[in-house]
Amino acid sequence: MLNDTQCRNAKPKDKPYKLKDSNGLYLEIKPNGVKAWRYRFELREDGKIKESVFAIGDYASAPSGEIQGEAKARRDGRRFTLADVDGGQFP
Repeated sequence: MLNDTQCRNAKPKDKPYKLKDSNGLYLEIKPNGVKAWRYRFELREDGKIKESVFAIGDYASAPSGEIQGEAKARRDGRRFTLADVDGGQFP
């Protein structure tokens, strides 16, 4: 399981890499420094399995004292904390 310190401290490398959480959720760290939440899942149709990825949004660290309206505006801008995505708060 990921924790917020791991997400905050993840540094870009030459190639994108993943910090896995659970059940298909992971944080992708790109060479340009962008940290993006992704969810990998499988679709089964007619006995065939297709793998797909849903782009949730970018990683954000909530500022201390963030109020409900500010949190909503942050999430509306597709920026989510670990607690948002791990707790299912993304739309």
